[in-house]
Amino acid sequence: MPSDEEIYKLLNADNMRKLLCTVKERNIIYSKHFLHRLKLRSKYNDFIPSDTKEFKKMIINRYPTHVEYENEDAKFQVFYNMNEEYDLIVIFAIKHIREPTRINFITLHPQAARIRIETYGRE
Repeated sequence: MPSDEEIYKLLNADNMRKLLCTVKERNIIYSKHFLHRLKLRSKYNDFIPSDTKEFKKMIINRYPTHVEYENEDAKFQVFYNMNEEYDLIVIFAIKHIREPTRINFITLHPQAARIRIETYGRE
């Protein structure tokens, strides 16, 4: 049986979307910082959801364009292309990969899509 670390490294955009679509709401934690940033950034960026219900809809309906795994605390940066100019980067930690999967959303922020393209290529 593969270790959690080995599983984390295999989470590409398709696998990440499947994981985010199947995690149960009761196993999702939104940090205070995440909730504050969601509310604040949605006021200035019309492509950022204004609440957790809309956020959950967004991550179910959109495919990530890129996934970065940070070994520290099983953190991930998931990039969503929102329009021609901007990506939305969602940072979260997976607290438990095996059933039941638990996810802790840490923060989110917009970033110019050209940065992702220059860094990782067009995905």
